[in-house]
Amino acid sequence: MVSTEDIGGVDREETTAAYRERPRPLGEWLKKWVVNISKYKTTKEEATVLSKGLNFAVSAEGIPTDEYIVPTEQACKFLPEEESHQLRAKVAGLLHSAKPPQSNLAKGEDRPWET
Repeated sequence: MVSTEDIGGVDREETTAAYRERPRPLGEWLKKWVVNISKYKTTKEEATVLSKGLNFAVSAEGIPTDEYIVPTEQACKFLPEEESHQLRAKVAGLLHSAKPPQSNLAKGEDRPWET
């Protein structure tokens, strides 16, 4: 096993943290990951969002209330009246107290495709 003294007294965790936080030339870094094969010229903001990868999903701007209310009303048709009122009250309470998620895009990256 190699001790921290053997590598100059530097802890591995410290070096990896410093490596992650190092300044990167944005243009060169993006060119490695984003390849535009169309005639459309992407802006720097669009390229930054695209560089996040295919598994990246933009967080919702608000709570999609229709996606909860419509199925609840459809389910209430098959429930007794007392239970349907309780279900509606629970869903309404949850929607009232729900908070939209924080944006996972930086200020400059905020929805560049909507311009």
